[in-house]
Amino acid sequence: MFYCNSTLKQDSKGFSLIEVMVVIAIIGILASLAVPSYLTYLKKSKTAQALPFLESFQSQIQSYYMMNGAFPNQLSNGCPKNSSFPITVGGMGAMGYSTNANHAWISVNITEMQTGVYGWFSLGVTVNNGVFSWTCGAWDSTYYNPSYIPASCSTQLSTLMGGGPFWQSN
Repeated sequence: MFYCNSTLKQDSKGFSLIEVMVVIAIIGILASLAVPSYLTYLKKSKTAQALPFLESFQSQIQSYYMMNGAFPNQLSNGCPKNSSFPITVGGMGAMGYSTNANHAWISVNITEMQTGVYGWFSLGVTVNNGVFSWTCGAWDSTYYNPSYIPASCSTQLSTLMGGGPFWQSN
């Protein structure tokens, strides 16, 4: 016997529009959670990379000061005092070196992909009766998020260093 079934089930081929839309929505939600965390990680890693670069000038500045009683007029890489110097070291756009009688600052401008810049990160020294006190951090937390700064650093150098570097009025 032969039966005719008018409601034969057809084989499904592919995904329905609803299924595809649900998958895209899930991917969008996951991306919206992951991307900000990744960008913060990038900013912290650039700041962590800047610290050893700045520390490479510590011994030069300290030994010069001990021998001459003043800070050097330029750093070993050619960066002159109280000015900006173009460099490209892992996302750092410019370098600055500034001094006054008892303080010196070495700073790098760390660039961000979206806005082009997110602040000056600095290593500063204060000399008091021949004792060198080094600290690192950012000059202004308005332009530089304190969460990017390594835990070993101060978050705001301007209050510790008594004034500001060459790009700020003292």
